[in-house]
Amino acid sequence: MLGSTARLARVMVMMSRPPVLVVLFLFAAIGMAQAGAAELLDLRFLGCLVVVALCFVHATTLNDIADEQIDRINIPQARGRPLLGGQASRAELVVMGSACAALALAIGFSVNPWVGLAVLAGVLFNGAYSLRPIRLSGRGLATSLLLPLGYTALPYLVGALSVAPGLSGRGWLILAAV
Repeated sequence: MLGSTARLARVMVMMSRPPVLVVLFLFAAIGMAQAGAAELLDLRFLGCLVVVALCFVHATTLNDIADEQIDRINIPQARGRPLLGGQASRAELVVMGSACAALALAIGFSVNPWVGLAVLAGVLFNGAYSLRPIRLSGRGLATSLLLPLGYTALPYLVGALSVAPGLSGRGWLILAAV
């Protein structure tokens, strides 16, 4: 499908929105730290980063496909949007997003069932956010209230649950704060 590895890598970077990934990684680090893992060189942290990045690419591919017509009006320069800019087709983004979701789920469940369930919830949320019939992204105030679940709760939970099988009272408090 994707003609070259280099093009795939460029599209993947575009879909990952690197500045956003930095913020997501910080929430994963906060989750790990509150659960007791303070070492960023911990292999679990690398696993968290991979899972969070894959979940986010899944989310952005679904959203870019679902919002293609809206984005053509709102983002006429197609900056950072491979579908609009012609760097990737709809079919290629579907394959990329599906592969990212499958890999995130496989890695999440290989870490432990709790991380796998958090990733599953994230993948389902990504679909509910962008796809009909639910399409939360078109629901006004609900969008603003629910979007932080994908940007804060998922990375935080992936980080925390990769270290401990559940959240402590303090862990829930920190999650609510972020």
